[in-house]
Amino acid sequence: MKVLNRLVTGAVVLAVVVALRPDFIGHLRAWLWPPAPAAVTEVMRPDLTPGRSGNQTYTPPDTFPPHGFEFAGQPRRFFALPATGQTGLPPLILLLHGSGRDGRAMLDMWQAIAGQGAFLVAPDALDTSQWNPAADGTAF
Repeated sequence: MKVLNRLVTGAVVLAVVVALRPDFIGHLRAWLWPPAPAAVTEVMRPDLTPGRSGNQTYTPPDTFPPHGFEFAGQPRRFFALPATGQTGLPPLILLLHGSGRDGRAMLDMWQAIAGQGAFLVAPDALDTSQWNPAADGTAF
């Protein structure tokens, strides 16, 4: 009888908790069966080089349209070039521009790599003179 009373009491308490906190079951499930961590694989490829040099007088063409999003309340911009000739999920290459450049310049310099099956993404820093963790945010 004591066991039955405890089970009923436990079920009532659980029902009240779920009624007050609908996300409780999701938290409980995540605690009991945590998701597998995502894997990031770093592969060094010295054979991948830009198709153009990065001299200071270079001006990229307007062939890559910008994409916009908001991050930490700031409007941000990035450029992307999908992989060609790739079946399945292509590798992603994140291109960070240097001082005085932007994402469009990086795509123009590296676009031949997309033809080898890599998806290229090149965001702009808030300040084109540099990537600044204080301004751009370390989470970005």
